[in-house]
Amino acid sequence: ESTQIFVDAQPSETNGSTESLVGQTLPPIDPAEAVPPPPESKLPPLPKDSPYKEVSFRSISSFPYEVEWETDGKEPDPTAFLRRVPREVRQLSGTKVAVEGFMIPTMVNEDNKVTEFLLLPDQMSCCYGKTPAANGWVVVTSDGIDIMMDQQIRVTGSMVIEERWDEEFF
Repeated sequence: ESTQIFVDAQPSETNGSTESLVGQTLPPIDPAEAVPPPPESKLPPLPKDSPYKEVSFRSISSFPYEVEWETDGKEPDPTAFLRRVPREVRQLSGTKVAVEGFMIPTMVNEDNKVTEFLLLPDQMSCCYGKTPAANGWVVVTSDGIDIMMDQQIRVTGSMVIEERWDEEFF
Protein backbone atom coordinates (compact mmCIF):
# COMPACT_ATOMS: atom_id res chain seq x y z
CA GLU A 1 0.00 0.00 0.00
CA SER A 2 1.30 3.45 -0.89
CA THR A 3 0.94 6.77 0.88
CA GLN A 4 0.05 9.93 -0.99
CA ILE A 5 0.86 13.45 0.16
CA PHE A 6 -1.33 16.38 -0.84
CA VAL A 7 0.18 19.80 -0.18
CA ASP A 8 0.09 23.16 -1.92
CA ALA A 9 3.04 23.95 -4.15
CA GLN A 10 5.20 26.67 -2.62
CA PRO A 11 7.78 28.85 -4.40
CA SER A 12 11.34 27.87 -3.68
CA GLU A 13 13.26 30.60 -1.88
CA THR A 14 16.35 29.93 -3.95
CA ASN A 15 15.03 30.16 -7.51
CA GLY A 16 11.37 31.18 -7.30
CA SER A 17 10.13 28.02 -9.04
CA THR A 18 7.46 25.76 -7.57
CA GLU A 19 7.90 22.09 -6.84
CA SER A 20 4.63 20.25 -6.41
CA LEU A 21 4.21 17.20 -4.21
CA VAL A 22 0.49 17.06 -4.95
CA GLY A 23 -0.51 13.48 -5.72
CA GLN A 24 3.06 12.20 -5.44
CA THR A 25 3.15 8.54 -4.43
CA LEU A 26 5.58 7.58 -1.70
CA PRO A 27 6.76 4.10 -0.77
CA PRO A 28 4.95 2.35 2.11
CA ILE A 29 6.06 3.37 5.60
CA ASP A 30 7.13 0.67 8.01
CA PRO A 31 5.43 1.63 11.34
CA ALA A 32 8.52 0.56 13.29
CA GLU A 33 10.59 3.06 11.31
CA ALA A 34 7.98 5.82 11.61
CA VAL A 35 8.59 6.17 15.36
CA PRO A 36 11.28 8.78 15.92
CA PRO A 37 14.40 7.43 17.56
CA PRO A 38 15.02 8.34 21.19
CA PRO A 39 17.32 11.31 21.77
CA GLU A 40 20.95 10.29 21.71
CA SER A 41 22.19 9.89 25.25
CA LYS A 42 24.69 12.46 26.43
CA LEU A 43 25.09 10.62 29.72
CA PRO A 44 28.00 8.32 30.55
CA PRO A 45 27.21 4.62 30.11
CA LEU A 46 26.21 2.54 33.10
CA PRO A 47 29.10 0.61 34.65
CA LYS A 48 29.39 -2.95 33.32
CA ASP A 49 28.66 -4.35 36.79
CA SER A 50 25.61 -2.09 37.36
CA PRO A 51 22.65 -3.80 39.05
CA TYR A 52 20.34 -1.70 36.83
CA LYS A 53 18.96 -2.87 33.51
CA GLU A 54 18.83 -0.14 30.84
CA VAL A 55 15.21 0.28 29.72
CA SER A 56 14.19 2.56 26.87
CA PHE A 57 10.92 4.43 26.65
CA ARG A 58 10.25 2.65 23.37
CA SER A 59 10.34 -0.73 25.14
CA ILE A 60 7.75 0.31 27.74
CA SER A 61 5.45 2.48 25.64
CA SER A 62 5.38 1.24 22.06
CA PHE A 63 1.99 -0.43 22.32
CA PRO A 64 -1.49 1.05 21.96
CA TYR A 65 -2.81 1.75 25.43
CA GLU A 66 -6.55 1.81 24.94
CA VAL A 67 -8.77 3.13 27.71
CA GLU A 68 -12.48 3.89 27.56
CA TRP A 69 -12.28 7.14 29.50
CA GLU A 70 -16.05 7.26 30.15
CA THR A 71 -16.25 3.79 31.75
CA ASP A 72 -12.83 2.45 32.76
CA GLY A 73 -11.58 3.12 36.29
CA LYS A 74 -15.02 3.41 37.90
CA GLU A 75 -14.72 -0.11 39.34
CA PRO A 76 -11.44 -1.96 40.04
CA ASP A 77 -10.78 -4.43 37.20
CA PRO A 78 -7.32 -6.05 37.31
CA THR A 79 -8.09 -8.06 34.17
CA ALA A 80 -8.41 -4.84 32.16
CA PHE A 81 -4.81 -3.96 33.09
CA LEU A 82 -3.69 -7.41 31.93
CA ARG A 83 -5.44 -6.90 28.57
CA ARG A 84 -4.03 -3.41 28.04
CA VAL A 85 -0.38 -3.88 29.06
CA PRO A 86 1.77 -6.50 27.30
CA ARG A 87 3.32 -9.26 29.39
CA GLU A 88 6.86 -8.12 28.46
CA VAL A 89 6.18 -4.71 30.01
CA ARG A 90 4.40 -6.11 33.10
CA GLN A 91 7.38 -8.40 33.73
CA LEU A 92 9.57 -5.35 34.36
CA SER A 93 7.70 -4.70 37.61
CA GLY A 94 10.10 -5.19 40.51
CA THR A 95 13.14 -4.98 38.23
CA LYS A 96 15.98 -2.55 38.97
CA VAL A 97 16.04 -0.29 35.92
CA ALA A 98 17.78 2.76 34.48
CA VAL A 99 15.59 4.97 32.30
CA GLU A 100 16.71 8.16 30.57
CA GLY A 101 14.45 11.11 29.90
CA PHE A 102 13.45 14.61 30.93
CA MET A 103 12.01 15.77 34.26
CA ILE A 104 8.70 17.55 34.72
CA PRO A 105 8.32 18.16 38.49
CA THR A 106 4.86 17.48 39.93
CA MET A 107 5.62 17.79 43.68
CA VAL A 108 8.23 20.01 45.33
CA ASN A 109 8.77 20.16 49.09
CA GLU A 110 9.36 23.20 51.29
CA ASP A 111 13.14 22.87 50.70
CA ASN A 112 12.57 23.27 46.94
CA LYS A 113 13.44 19.60 46.37
CA VAL A 114 11.48 17.47 43.92
CA THR A 115 9.70 14.55 45.59
CA GLU A 116 7.70 13.43 42.54
CA PHE A 117 8.10 14.04 38.82
CA LEU A 118 7.16 12.73 35.43
CA LEU A 119 10.00 11.33 33.37
CA LEU A 120 9.28 11.94 29.68
CA PRO A 121 11.14 10.56 26.66
CA ASP A 122 11.82 14.00 25.18
CA GLN A 123 11.16 17.68 25.75
CA MET A 124 8.43 17.77 23.10
CA SER A 125 6.21 15.49 25.21
CA CYS A 126 4.85 18.22 27.43
CA CYS A 127 4.93 21.95 27.48
CA TYR A 128 6.45 22.45 24.04
CA GLY A 129 4.55 19.86 22.00
CA LYS A 130 1.87 17.25 22.18
CA THR A 131 0.62 15.56 25.31
CA PRO A 132 2.16 12.10 25.72
CA ALA A 133 0.02 8.99 25.52
CA ALA A 134 -1.20 7.51 28.81
CA ASN A 135 1.68 5.03 28.67
CA GLY A 136 4.21 7.64 27.57
CA TRP A 137 5.68 8.70 30.92
CA VAL A 138 7.11 7.28 34.13
CA VAL A 139 6.06 8.64 37.54
CA VAL A 140 9.16 8.90 39.73
CA THR A 141 9.15 9.41 43.51
CA SER A 142 12.16 10.40 45.59
CA ASP A 143 13.11 11.68 49.04
CA GLY A 144 13.94 15.02 47.47
CA ILE A 145 16.28 15.87 44.61
CA ASP A 146 17.31 19.05 42.82
CA ILE A 147 15.16 20.34 40.00
CA MET A 148 16.83 19.24 36.75
CA MET A 149 14.63 20.46 33.94
CA ASP A 150 15.73 20.98 30.33
CA GLN A 151 18.46 18.38 30.56
CA GLN A 152 18.54 14.67 29.95
CA ILE A 153 18.74 12.65 33.16
CA ARG A 154 18.98 8.98 34.07
CA VAL A 155 16.72 7.64 36.79
CA THR A 156 17.61 4.39 38.55
CA GLY A 157 15.43 2.38 40.86
CA SER A 158 12.88 -0.39 41.10
CA MET A 159 10.16 -0.14 38.47
CA VAL A 160 6.51 -0.72 39.30
CA ILE A 161 4.19 -1.29 36.34
CA GLU A 162 0.66 -0.36 37.33
CA GLU A 163 -2.38 1.71 36.49
CA ARG A 164 -3.29 4.46 38.92
CA TRP A 165 -6.88 5.64 39.05
CA ASP A 166 -7.83 8.40 41.44
CA GLU A 167 -11.58 8.97 41.66
CA GLU A 168 -12.03 7.91 38.04
CA PHE A 169 -9.04 9.90 36.78
CA PHE A 170 -6.07 8.04 35.34
